[in-house]
Amino acid sequence: MLGLIGIVVPGLPTTPFLLLTAALLSRSSPRLHRALLDSRVFGGVLRDWQRDRSVSLRVKVHALAMIFVAVVGMAVWSPLPLAAKVGAGLMASIGALVVASLSTTQRGRVTGAGFTPLHRPRIARARSLPFT
Repeated sequence: MLGLIGIVVPGLPTTPFLLLTAALLSRSSPRLHRALLDSRVFGGVLRDWQRDRSVSLRVKVHALAMIFVAVVGMAVWSPLPLAAKVGAGLMASIGALVVASLSTTQRGRVTGAGFTPLHRPRIARARSLPFT
């Protein structure tokens, strides 16, 4: 529900709530999880993320465009002080860098190493230290 509200309420993120919903439903209700994955609105994005930890180029471009429109709109029409506008612009820039660095799904294949917040690199552990 919070994911749906996040679509229309500025400042409330949609994606984290949507991913959380999908993760919780996968464990608690396979039927509702399948319905979410079959959704016309969210299904494609969730399937790409679950399969490859990537997003389509179209989703990336849309997200970056929305960040740009929100920042420009806030800078032009907001009565906030300049320092608040600069701070919001810096935070939006960080968000844009994260979106831009995600792996991209293009026609069934994943391109770019990408940064995924859920990715944990596997670290090889030494069997024993040479000096012990």
